[in-house]
Amino acid sequence: MSVDATLLTRFDVDLAGEGFSDQLGNRNDSNGFAPIPELRLNLAFAWRRGAHAAGLAVRYVDSYRNDEVASLPKISSWTTLDANYSYMMENVLGGELTLFAGARNLADKDPPPLPSGREGVQRYNLRPGFDGFVHDIKGRTLYVRFRFRP
Repeated sequence: MSVDATLLTRFDVDLAGEGFSDQLGNRNDSNGFAPIPELRLNLAFAWRRGAHAAGLAVRYVDSYRNDEVASLPKISSWTTLDANYSYMMENVLGGELTLFAGARNLADKDPPPLPSGREGVQRYNLRPGFDGFVHDIKGRTLYVRFRFRP
């Protein structure tokens, strides 16, 4: 098991020369900085037995304030699940062949919506309706890989 987390405690911004203000947990649409959620967490579990290995990873991004639209003040937290499996074969063509298969965002969970007060025009977003700076907008991604070591 492994845990990787980033917990920020402050993000001071000088707002137009009016003095510093803590903008942690804010989308920062009004000041030009990227969104700063307070917490990001990855919790991973791994298993191995002989030639087999598998893993699960839970990824969490904290909620944060939407400073663009006062009537829609919060962008929700987001949790996804990744899964992977591998099988290693020795003495294949004189080397070691490992097959990998997995899925990122296994449940195909959409990122939280990014409410906008600009009638559908989403500034700074890679995909309208989602915050491309914070969330991975690709949805479920399946993969298969092969590795050969002579």
